[in-house]
Amino acid sequence: MALTVVSLFYYMRPLYEGVGGNAMWAVMTVVVVFENNVGATLCKSINRICGTFLAGFLAIGIHWIANQSGEEFEPFITGISVFLLGSAATFSRFIPSVKTRFDYGIMIFILTFSLVSVIRLPGG
Repeated sequence: MALTVVSLFYYMRPLYEGVGGNAMWAVMTVVVVFENNVGATLCKSINRICGTFLAGFLAIGIHWIANQSGEEFEPFITGISVFLLGSAATFSRFIPSVKTRFDYGIMIFILTFSLVSVIRLPGG
């Protein structure tokens, strides 16, 4: 049912024009989050949402701090933050209780943080 709903973005012109080519990411997310039962799918979805929002907010904050520090220090602040947070997230996956409950969310955190923090915004 979820796959059908997100696929409608391609077939309903007003919705597609509002979202554009990014509608593909909604379809991909639904397919990737599918599990064999409702509880597992819900848990994976919550992990994905939390990992994405936490990483996005942190990356935007660090991007702002790096921007304020000037062009000379910006790559160092960004690089060090990606290394430190990526390493911390990766090593937290070795803790058994964290791995069983939050492994997928941590992977999404690493991916989102790395992508968002290195993006060059127009005028930024």
